[in-house]
Amino acid sequence: MKELEIYILAGGKSSRMGSDKGLVKITGKPMIQYLIESIGTLPYPLRIIAHDPAYRQFDLKVIEDTIPEKGPLGGLLTALTNAKGNNVCLLSCDMPFLKTETLNALITQSRENYITVSRLKDRTLPFPGVYPESLISAVEEHVVNDKLKLQSFIQEKPHQFFALDERHKLSPIEFININTPTDIAQAATWLKKNH
Repeated sequence: MKELEIYILAGGKSSRMGSDKGLVKITGKPMIQYLIESIGTLPYPLRIIAHDPAYRQFDLKVIEDTIPEKGPLGGLLTALTNAKGNNVCLLSCDMPFLKTETLNALITQSRENYITVSRLKDRTLPFPGVYPESLISAVEEHVVNDKLKLQSFIQEKPHQFFALDERHKLSPIEFININTPTDIAQAATWLKKNH
């Protein structure tokens, strides 16, 4: 087992959703809860990065951003600052249907001192991704200087890709981002059909 902790980013502004999206309910259950129930079976500590105290209802450690209002790169800094292990795995609450098998495969493929991020249809997805502790000073420098584009940061550092194309063909719902009320409605329809 790798020395790793998993952090779910749930502290975004959610402007397109109109409210804190991790807590928005899909068929009666908060979005983030689907993710917690799925990946909570993995043998790694699981934490939430968020400001809303309502996230404490999930009985996980909730951590506020070290430097607020700095987007996903600020979330990565918070995770690296709080982690006791050598790596952090960063997830986003708006991908609630990610499967344990997919995440475990990504973690298994990760290498020491390399960023391991997902790739789907020639697009780089920062989440799910594994980020080594050795990046902490570089991340801090970017955050402090407001260089907040996570994609650019990944490209600058040693990184490798975890291809999701085959998994996406088998289970496209796993990789949808839920950002709007329309996305919520589509996810609810899918859940009703498949459960």
